[in-house]
Amino acid sequence: TGAGNGFTFSYYSADDMLHVLRMAVSCYHKKDVWHTLMKRGMTADFSWNKSAAEYLDLYRQLLN
Repeated sequence: TGAGNGFTFSYYSADDMLHVLRMAVSCYHKKDVWHTLMKRGMTADFSWNKSAAEYLDLYRQLLN
């Protein structure tokens, strides 16, 4: 599961989506892996304050 909190695929195709869905189902059946993913997703900071701070950092970097 790496360090992420979900599943994604790079190419918009049925094959890639099916592959990722199979990975997700496989993780679901590994309860320890699934619980790690759930906890990681539930503790992630998706707030506007965090997003705004990241944008400010990006804009500051672009100005330098």
